Amino acid sequence: MTVLLSPYGGVGAQFLDNSGNVLTGGKIFTYAAGTTTNQATYTNATGAIPHANPIILDAAGRVPGGEIWLTDGLSYKFVLKDSNDVLLATYDNVVGINSNFVNYAVQEEIQTATAGQTVFNLNTINYTPGTNSLSVFVDGVNQYDGISYAYVETDSDTVTFTSGLHVGALVKFTTAVTLSSGVTTADLVSYSPPFINSVPTTVEDKLAQYVSVKDFGAAGDADPITGVGTDDTVAIQAALDSAGGTDVQLSVFFPDGTYRTTATLNIPEGVQIFGNGAWKSKIHSVASGVAAQFVSGGTYDFPPIVSNLAIYSAGTACLDTGGVSGAEIYNNWFSGAGGVLVSGTADIQINNNVFDGTVNGIQFTASTLCNNISIQNNSFTGNAYAITLKNTRDTRICGNDFRGDSSFNIHILSPSSSNTCINVLIENNNFYTAPATGATGATIMKLTGTLNGFVIDGNTFDGAKGNAILADSGSLIGFVISNNNIKNIDDDVFSFTLTNATIAVKDNVFESGIAKKAIVFNTPSGTAEIKDNFVYSANTSLQSALNGAAMDINQATLAVISDNTVTSTNATYGILVRSGVTKLVCNDNHVSGATTGNYGLFVGVDKISAHQTPFSNVVSYASSIPTTGTWLQGDIVYNTAPASAGYIGWVCTVAGTPGTWKTFGLIS
Repeated sequence: MTVLLSPYGGVGAQFLDNSGNVLTGGKIFTYAAGTTTNQATYTNATGAIPHANPIILDAAGRVPGGEIWLTDGLSYKFVLKDSNDVLLATYDNVVGINSNFVNYAVQEEIQTATAGQTVFNLNTINYTPGTNSLSVFVDGVNQYDGISYAYVETDSDTVTFTSGLHVGALVKFTTAVTLSSGVTTADLVSYSPPFINSVPTTVEDKLAQYVSVKDFGAAGDADPITGVGTDDTVAIQAALDSAGGTDVQLSVFFPDGTYRTTATLNIPEGVQIFGNGAWKSKIHSVASGVAAQFVSGGTYDFPPIVSNLAIYSAGTACLDTGGVSGAEIYNNWFSGAGGVLVSGTADIQINNNVFDGTVNGIQFTASTLCNNISIQNNSFTGNAYAITLKNTRDTRICGNDFRGDSSFNIHILSPSSSNTCINVLIENNNFYTAPATGATGATIMKLTGTLNGFVIDGNTFDGAKGNAILADSGSLIGFVISNNNIKNIDDDVFSFTLTNATIAVKDNVFESGIAKKAIVFNTPSGTAEIKDNFVYSANTSLQSALNGAAMDINQATLAVISDNTVTSTNATYGILVRSGVTKLVCNDNHVSGATTGNYGLFVGVDKISAHQTPFSNVVSYASSIPTTGTWLQGDIVYNTAPASAGYIGWVCTVAGTPGTWKTFGLIS
C-alpha cells in the first residue's frame, strides 16, 4: 500500500484554538470524504501503523509522532475539535500530496529497414493503438500527416507503413508508458556517488555495472553438501549470456547461496564471474562434464575471470579454460572430481585457490604449447595428482602448499620431442605428506619426457613413501635443483635414470629421515654437477654393498662432485662413483661418520685413470689405519682415539686397495 503525506497537519504542525491558544488535548477526526465513516491515517511513510481515530494532540498541540500519512487514491474529511468536543473546523475532500500523480517512462526502439519493408514488429516496447502515444521517426524525420511515409498502428507491437521504405532507413519508435503513482523507473532516478570528484549517473546505470544471477531467477537454495535444490542452470546461463552480449566487460555476481546446475555453464570471453566468498557462494554441479568452461569468440580487451566462488563438480572438472587466453582464476575453492583443466592457452593466472580432494588439481590437456602460466599460492589437499604439467613454456609454480596422500604432487610430462616443457620455475613450495598416511611408492615430483630449462629451487620436501624427485625416462636439459630442504623420504630422494641429462644439484640440505639414497644419477649421456650439498643420516645400511650409498653416481659422461658434506651416514659408502662414469672431477668433499668397515668414497677401479681429476677428500673418521676399500692419493682418515705421543690421523700417499697410508700430526 502506498501512503502520501497529508497536506493538513502532515509534518510537525501545531494546532491552535480560535483565540490563538495551543490546542492541548485537541482532537482530529478522520472520515471518508463527504461522510462520517472513519477512515484510517498513518504514523509514517511505511503505512504500517495507523493513528488512533480521533488523533489526540499532545500538550504542545501537535500530532504524536509529528506526521500524518494518507492512503493514496482515497479522499478524506478532517474534523478538528477541542478537548471538550467543541467543533473548531471541518476540511473535506483532502487527498495526499502528489495523489493521482502520473509518472511516465519513455521507451524507444530503433530498427534498420530492408528494401521495401513495410511491416515492423516491435521487440522491446508496447503501446496502445489510437491513443497518440506512439511517435515514429524515419531517418530522423517525425512521421505525421503529410510526411513521406504514412503508417498504421496495426496492434500494440506492430506498425505498418503504407509504402515501402528504402534500404538502410533508420526507423525510431518512441512511446511513453504510464507508471503507477509513487513509482518510477531506475533510468529516471539520479545517483550521485558519495566520493570526491565522482560523476553522477542514474540508478539504472549503477545497478547495471554487474549482473546478478538472481536477476534472472536463480534461486541459490540447494543443500551445500548434497546439492539438492532448484536447478539454476538456465537462469545462470541467461545471466552469463546477457553479460557476454556487450562490448564492455560485465561481471556476473553470485549472491550468498548454493546454486545447483545440471549442465556445463559457458562463460563468454571477457566476462567475470564472482561470488561473495568461497564459503558463501557455491556452484554445485552434477553435470557429467565440466561444471563451467570459458568460451572463446568475439574481440575483447578484457580477461575472463572466476573469483571468490566455491565450485563442486561431480563430472570431470570444475573449470576448463577452453582455449581462452588471459584468464584469471583466483580465491576459489574447487572440490569434487577435478579442479582446473588448462587447454592450449596463454597468460593464465591460477592463484590463491584451494583444491580440496579433487582427483586432478590442475591438469594441462593441450597437445600444443601453453605459454606463460602462473600457478602461485594455491593449496592442494588430498589430490591424486595435484598438478599435471604438459607442453608448457614459461610456467611458474611458486609458493604453493601441497598436503595429503598424492600419487604425484607435480607430474611433468612431455609426450614427444616436438611437445616439450620449457623454462619452468618451481620455487618456494611446501610438499608435505605424513609418512604414516602416504601411499606406498607415492612420489612428490615425477619428470617424464623432453624437458628443458627447469629451476627447482627453495622448496621443502617433507614426507613421501616414494621419491622426492623421480625422472625415469626421457631427457632433462639445463636442470638446476638447488636450495631445497628434504627430510622423511622413504625412497631415493633425487633419482635420475635417463637417456640424456644436464643437471646441477647444489646447495640442498638432506635432513633426518632419509631412508635410502640422497642422489642417484644413472644417465649414460649425461652431465651431473653435484655441489655444496649437505646430507645427514642417509640410512642405506640394509642394502647390498655396492648399492648402499648416500650419493650413487652410476653412469655419466661427466660427473663433477665437489664441496659436499655427507655426515652421520649409515651407508656403506658416503659417495659411490661407479664404472659407468666416463670422467670424474671430485674435489673438497667431506664424508664422515661411516660405520667401521664402510667407505667415505668408493670409485670403480677402472675410473682411477687419467680421466680422474685430483681431489682432496676428507673422507672418514676411524680408530685405526684403513685396511679395506679403494682409496686415492690425498684421502685422509682422522683418528677417533687420539692419545699422547700418537697421531692426529692417516693420509693416503699411494692410491690403491687399500693403498699406502702414512701417519701425520704427532701429538706431544
